[in-house]
Amino acid sequence: MKVRAVNGDLGALAALCFQRGNLAQADLLCRAAIAEDGDSSELHFMLGQIGERAGLLDGARRHYAHAKDDPAFAARASERISDLAEIARTRDARTGESYLLIKAWGQGFWSDVTQVLGHLLVAEITGRTPVVHWGRNSRYSDHPEADAFRSFFDPVSALSLDDLLGRGYSYFPPKWHDGNLADEQLDLWQGPHSRFWSLSAAARPEDVVVADFAMPVFQVVPWLPDAHPLSGRSVDEVYRALIDNYLRPRRAVAEEISNFVSARIRPAGPLLAVHVRETDKGAEAGPMDQFRRFYHARAVQFLREFPEGSLFLMTDSADIAAEFSARYGSRVLAQECRRSRDGAALHFSDLPNRHRLGVEIMTDTYAAAACDAFIGFGSSNVGAMVDYLKIWPVGSCLLLTGNGLARPNLVLHDEEGLLKDKRIALFLEVSVPPDLAALADRIDAGGSARGRSPAS
Repeated sequence: MKVRAVNGDLGALAALCFQRGNLAQADLLCRAAIAEDGDSSELHFMLGQIGERAGLLDGARRHYAHAKDDPAFAARASERISDLAEIARTRDARTGESYLLIKAWGQGFWSDVTQVLGHLLVAEITGRTPVVHWGRNSRYSDHPEADAFRSFFDPVSALSLDDLLGRGYSYFPPKWHDGNLADEQLDLWQGPHSRFWSLSAAARPEDVVVADFAMPVFQVVPWLPDAHPLSGRSVDEVYRALIDNYLRPRRAVAEEISNFVSARIRPAGPLLAVHVRETDKGAEAGPMDQFRRFYHARAVQFLREFPEGSLFLMTDSADIAAEFSARYGSRVLAQECRRSRDGAALHFSDLPNRHRLGVEIMTDTYAAAACDAFIGFGSSNVGAMVDYLKIWPVGSCLLLTGNGLARPNLVLHDEEGLLKDKRIALFLEVSVPPDLAALADRIDAGGSARGRSPAS
């Protein structure tokens, strides 16, 4: 996601958010401003203040040290660095066990999974034992009182939500207590402690911190302590490490995925996975037709290069599945699964067997990672996860809008609508290799090549 300040600047907006106590948005805007306009001692000093207020002392020190190189900030930054050392020396360590309860936040499948990954990283840097519970707000559960996460993946710890109840534990944010710990969507977007940024609780003394809102790995990585094994690594590297460490599909799910890959993917010869996301993504990224021409161009390009090759189609749209079948015939492979016929996103629809929907998404995603090449929509978490499930050979994985998990989401913590008020524009940048763009133009000029052999 690119950011453009049409009127005013991102740094000034970051300062406003910081003054109002919105640390999460101030953090994101500082980093967006640095990415857009280059390094700024003022912004690094503000990031140091954010880290200090949140209790993220190593990260705060790093930012203050950066600001200290500027004579205008040298004295104040040096003072803060000295104070941080004293804070670290005198800060009371939590006694006994402490926990981070990670809830679903009720979005798409991989969106909820990546929210878990981000909070697992928070649990590592804050020394808390993670407890994952996807309750009744999970869109992939048929049993509202059970933990849906465990129906897809092995648990990340031996504890469940029930293990936290009745033990007299203290909770943060204070909207939680034993009596409502199983509730969902509690002041999630509006109200006291809504849009909770769990990094801000790094130094909290309570026994249990409850994480119920999105926490992108992207936002945790810059705050990793110096001693953390992933400190200094890229967002992509951290995502892959977290996936390797924590995401282990349950045996029954893993067997279903393996059987599908063995039966449909491996015997198919050279295979290009094509992820065409439709339905609700149009509201976020604009008309999806602007991307569809590149999917077809890449399919034609691949099938010309590999005449014996095939396409593995991943899509939530019945219309797209029919379009690919008509255009490429028997060279299209696809999972037999539910697809939208009315443009409504499946995870927001009132469908039976929600668990099955999650298994279908996992099967598509892991099967795509078993293919030889991939093209997809990086602003969808499905496409982003295909990218992260393996290290692809150079040039074989193309996400038309880049990997959305590796960039900031400035909307989530925009509590007061300041982006709109200050005319901050957010826009997706489509990046396509020149040869693919030229092929798309030629196909468009030829009437979309419908009815012609894609390998001709």
